Amino acid sequence: MNDPHSLGFHKRIVRYPAGSYLFRQNDTSQDLFIIQSGLVRIFKTEGNVEIDLDAVGSGMVVGEVASIDGGTRTASGYVLEDTDVIVIPSAEFQRILASVPDYLKKIALILVQRLRSVDEKINRSIEGDRTSHIAAIISLLSYSEHCIPGNAGYEINLKFLENEILDLLNIPLSEIAELLEKLDKQGVIKIEKTKCILNSKSQVDAIAEHLFSAAGDSLVI
Repeated sequence: MNDPHSLGFHKRIVRYPAGSYLFRQNDTSQDLFIIQSGLVRIFKTEGNVEIDLDAVGSGMVVGEVASIDGGTRTASGYVLEDTDVIVIPSAEFQRILASVPDYLKKIALILVQRLRSVDEKINRSIEGDRTSHIAAIISLLSYSEHCIPGNAGYEINLKFLENEILDLLNIPLSEIAELLEKLDKQGVIKIEKTKCILNSKSQVDAIAEHLFSAAGDSLVI
């Protein structure tokens, strides 16, 4: 990970005691956090049920989606043990983002906006086959650092993918597994023990493009 000073901001480390929150779901806070030490539980609340998404430690960045697009928090960050983090205020992060090359900034904004758009459209939907939405999320992730070339194709960590789908679609893990298996049988992806393999990005891109077009996606590059 890059030294914070090399990115153009001053290092400010804050200690959060165990039992506190970095942020809560639906908060309007937009600070970015880089964990230096400790452990933070990331979870989403559905009704009265808490769904664990991840547990993150040293070197991990959290809160990036709200920092990039200024939206609300999609999950909560609960401190499991005393944790030191570098806190980057939203205004400071936006200043840094403004210095990033335009094409990279547009890519980041478009990806976040589309993820938000998928989230909103799915939450408004009460019926229909969610397979295309799963494929659309895979398509978006295929252009991120979480998708790497492998011997059999492009690979995404399966647990990470399941957590992203869970966060965006709010559906049970059992349903996620069924939908991924369906895409596997269709030859769109291949599911192995720890990873999801894309034989071709163009297959999931085509499904994603159809979904966004059908939904009247109006994002402008």
